[in-house]
Amino acid sequence: CSINIGGTTLVDEDFGDYFAARLRRGPLRPPQLCLEITETSVVRDMTRPRRFLGRMRDLGCRFALDDFGTGFCSFGYLRDLDVDYLKIDGSFVRDLDDVDDSGSGLSEAVVRSITEIAHLLGKRAVGEHAETPLQLDFLRSLGVDFAQGYVFQRPLPIDEFFAKGVPA
Repeated sequence: CSINIGGTTLVDEDFGDYFAARLRRGPLRPPQLCLEITETSVVRDMTRPRRFLGRMRDLGCRFALDDFGTGFCSFGYLRDLDVDYLKIDGSFVRDLDDVDDSGSGLSEAVVRSITEIAHLLGKRAVGEHAETPLQLDFLRSLGVDFAQGYVFQRPLPIDEFFAKGVPA
């Protein structure tokens, strides 16, 4: 289960306590969670986000740097944030199967580069917004580890999601 964590939440000193308590009482175990943070949410103050990541990692949660590749100096964050996944921004994934678009070559190069850097750092790459089987094939051919998007399933209301049962 992936949960997006906003910048305000990352710097809220009380949120770590609240979230840890919810984890103890909730049906999901921390290793089943991947907390997603955007690189733009940690620009101003790296101290608090690093502290939050460390605390949640100690509980067993995993982390993804969301929308990777769209920020001003994305690669600098890789030294400062201990994340498990780099989530390649969907704008690059969407362009992969558009053979009539001159930007598709650039998108392919960006996806390939982010994937190679992720692997070099011992991280996994995730392609966001995979909507077609062709995009999924492109991601596989470029070595991307995981994909997410409508090609697998459309979003569900939370009640319907939990009615299906939480995977073990």
